[in-house]
Amino acid sequence: KSIVLNYIELCKLKAMRILIIYKAGFACAFALYNVGTLYYLQNCLGLGNKYSSYMYAFQITIFALMTPVINKMALKMGKARQQMVSMLAGGIVGVLIFLIAPNNVIGGVIYIGLFSVVQTSFWQMSCSIFYDVVEVDEYVNNQRREGDIMSLVSVLGTLITAIMVQAFGITLDMAGFDASLEVQSNAVITVLDSMYILVPSICFLTAALALKVFPINKKSFAALQNVLKLRRE
Repeated sequence: KSIVLNYIELCKLKAMRILIIYKAGFACAFALYNVGTLYYLQNCLGLGNKYSSYMYAFQITIFALMTPVINKMALKMGKARQQMVSMLAGGIVGVLIFLIAPNNVIGGVIYIGLFSVVQTSFWQMSCSIFYDVVEVDEYVNNQRREGDIMSLVSVLGTLITAIMVQAFGITLDMAGFDASLEVQSNAVITVLDSMYILVPSICFLTAALALKVFPINKKSFAALQNVLKLRRE
């Protein structure tokens, strides 16, 4: 009961509600990306297992190369703004690829590369952004609930992942997916393009818009810490 009450009280914080949208947007996109990658590569791009492994190696390379770049961006513009910029770029480019070249290998490589950038950016910065809410909670409710904040985020991510994976399977079945066929119908290809590229891109745009109004930045966070310090003194 106390955990649920803490969740409810935390959700009353504007900063927490915004970050829930941010987390939900990424979790939806990430779940669809994970479950749909092999389907997309094999059925939409016509690539075999060998090329699929190349794509994963490409993704890991992006992680390694972008890690220091993301850190420098966050230091320069702030964590939330860095996340907003990366998700906005990922969402816009993803929508363009869906409209222009959803079943083109080059388009697929660009999409996977950019998704990898957004993904590694999220894993690097998201926990730190959520921890900023701890100070907001202390200021508003005079409590520090780091554990409840992170568990709420974890529960949300797990729940969304389960729902989106289930939705992916149901939608693919309804479109007529047949694993025994070498070439799937146009309806299946369209569903795969939408679930793998378009929907995650829209989720990124939604998360970026939420971060646009996120009230915590370098200046406001420093002011918040100062006020809390004075209160403790």
